[in-house]
Amino acid sequence: MLKAYKFLEVRSIKIKSFKIFMGCIFLELKYYPVAIFYRHCEQSLLRGC
Repeated sequence: MLKAYKFLEVRSIKIKSFKIFMGCIFLELKYYPVAIFYRHCEQSLLRGC
């Protein structure tokens, strides 16, 4: 019984982390150009442009 519960717990954690992972990929695709732009600005500021 405990084994089955543990299995379900692990499975739900896996599904949850998978959903988070997919969400991250979606956000990355959506905001990728923005991220590149910000990274570019950050590097420019660091260089002192």
